[in-house]
Amino acid sequence: MRFAVRRQSAPAFALLLLLAPVAATAEDWSGRLTVYGWFTALDVEATVTGPRGRTATGGGSADIGEVFDALNFAFFANAELRRGRWGLMGDLVYADLNFHRTSPRGVRRDLDLNSVLGTALVAWRAYEDERASFDLMGGARVVSMETVVSRAGPRVSLRLAATETWVDPVIGVRGRYAIGERTSLFALGNIGGFGMGSEFSWEVTAGVSHDLTERLTGEAAFRSLSIDHDAGAVDQTIEMYGPMLGLSVRF
Repeated sequence: MRFAVRRQSAPAFALLLLLAPVAATAEDWSGRLTVYGWFTALDVEATVTGPRGRTATGGGSADIGEVFDALNFAFFANAELRRGRWGLMGDLVYADLNFHRTSPRGVRRDLDLNSVLGTALVAWRAYEDERASFDLMGGARVVSMETVVSRAGPRVSLRLAATETWVDPVIGVRGRYAIGERTSLFALGNIGGFGMGSEFSWEVTAGVSHDLTERLTGEAAFRSLSIDHDAGAVDQTIEMYGPMLGLSVRF
């Protein structure tokens, strides 16, 4: 199994960077930009339907060590702007996955999955005191996936490809609690899809953050993301989970 991201999503990252000067023009705005690494384990299953009703199924799984050994490049980032009780949040995940399996009969099954996940949320601070805060969130997750499933063997050769893009409505919560002057625990969760984009999607992240300087914060967390999509020419289930390490700059 091979997992790699071969192309950077430079335009999306540039948009995140452009948020900084916008925030800087108003004293009552604050912001954060985070670049992080997500060391994921993966479980993927996909079925592509082609012309004349032909179908091909592919999939694969790998633990964190296997993915790390096969990783060429990955890109993950998120950003946040806040003013008073209101906040705007964005997260970007870009990945190109390649799974390969060979059956005892010598039939090779391949799954190539190129995916972009962009999440945009509006956050409202429902509670805040000196140590804790709690936000309610709502927004959307845009998912674009190019899926190629192929089989090759002594008596069979088949390759089907499809590209699907959809938007999931998303609702969620986020909380933070300070356990020291510079250290905090945090957690967030959201659910989405509800049959309007994917059948169902969910995400959970929990971790700890520590202020390294006045503007820099280090983060360590565990994140799980699951998407079940069945529409158009593709029926696929994707689960990504594993530890995260990030560095945030505040402005």
